[in-house]
Amino acid sequence: MRARILLAGSLLLGACVGQQDDPPCSAEGTCLPGFRCVAEICEPCEGESSCSPLPSQELGPGGGSICSGTSCLTVPSGALDDFVSFELASVPAASIVGVSPLSDAIEVRPVATRFELSAEVEIEVRGSTLGSDRWAVYHADAPSGPWTRLEGNATASRARGLADRAGLFVAAGK
Repeated sequence: MRARILLAGSLLLGACVGQQDDPPCSAEGTCLPGFRCVAEICEPCEGESSCSPLPSQELGPGGGSICSGTSCLTVPSGALDDFVSFELASVPAASIVGVSPLSDAIEVRPVATRFELSAEVEIEVRGSTLGSDRWAVYHADAPSGPWTRLEGNATASRARGLADRAGLFVAAGK
């Protein structure tokens, strides 16, 4: 009897995540084990490291920074009225539509967060043959866009943009 219950439970869980349409993430941005939340969709992990916990940092009225690998969000003092627990998630460049990405995108969560003063998003650009005057940071609410070019600058290896809200960010050609 117990084996039947376990088998039925496994089949039900498999049906939830194994359907052709990818299931959405929960309101908290979580998925079943073996899946990760990417742009509000649960996707299978490609390996153990891709399912590791997301970098998170609580930032408040005093500002601060949160970084993940090659990307950072810096919130200035006065940009937030209250404390917010931010997470950074990498979104594969292949899932980005509407711009020509020079990097994976980064999703800053919670995506509904607005900044009273512009926050800086910084993304490392690797292996681009374009000069730094030819790329910028773009913002969208979904991988399919629409993408908005942010005011900012670029160096030989990093692009910076000023954002008024959280969401998806990518370094892309102008």
